[in-house]
Amino acid sequence: MDFKYVKLISTIVDCGSITRAAQVLNLTQSALSHQLKVIEDQKGIRFFTRSNRKLNLTPAGRMVYEASGKILSEINRLESNLKDINKLNNGSLRLSAACTTSYHWLPKLLQSFKTHYPNIHIDIVLENSSNPINEIIKGKIDVSIVVSPIENKNIEYKFLFDDELVAVFSKQHKFNKKQFLIAKDFRDEHLIIHSKPLNSVVFYEQILKPKGIEPIKISELPLTEATIELIKINYGVAVMSKWSIQPYLDSDAVSFKRINRNGFYRPHYAAILKSSKHPEYINHFISYLSKGL
Repeated sequence: MDFKYVKLISTIVDCGSITRAAQVLNLTQSALSHQLKVIEDQKGIRFFTRSNRKLNLTPAGRMVYEASGKILSEINRLESNLKDINKLNNGSLRLSAACTTSYHWLPKLLQSFKTHYPNIHIDIVLENSSNPINEIIKGKIDVSIVVSPIENKNIEYKFLFDDELVAVFSKQHKFNKKQFLIAKDFRDEHLIIHSKPLNSVVFYEQILKPKGIEPIKISELPLTEATIELIKINYGVAVMSKWSIQPYLDSDAVSFKRINRNGFYRPHYAAILKSSKHPEYINHFISYLSKGL
């Protein structure tokens, strides 16, 4: 039975007359009477009888009316849920990341997210990545991928994943003879880092600094490809995410070793403004980010 006829019968009962029901349904009285006749003829059943100009429900009409409450309630709930989904699927999100150029998995992840949330516009904000916390507080960034959380009462950090940092060096380097590397192995090395200040370099802060180890030279080079080219000619060593250099390892262009016997791992977090007012799709996006690796 078509939903519109269920609603028609329910409205007639609730209004008490065809005239008032027609007004509620925005129909003429004759149009409503015609629709009622159509469904009664189709089913071969009368849903109303008339007595003293009053409509009375037949057993079939009562059956439809009793079922209509549940049916209409479910339809209303469905419409409400669809509206919520529509709100969820519309908006914008500004993202920054400390090492955007190294996140080879990010474009594929963004593409997958857009498949499920086609009306969410994602803008990768590169120019603010050096100081994302202040930019989040100012409202210029919604989410930032960070590896060194800075405590701030206005910021909430959500854990995403761990990645392993490894030492990367040339095929001719003496590190090739070692099983794994420790802090003191870097004392006589030229260390190439992605960016300064040094207190933002996890390897320096957590491995070298506690042991009082200072490399002979530290150079800043933000481009992974350029760093690899220098490493190839034995111009220095770097400590990088294993997944970010995997293509170079697969091509046998450089060598790597784990740091410490059990490896050295770095957590990644999503930094967002500590507020319950941000759109729900931001939480959905962070859930996607947690599957990044």
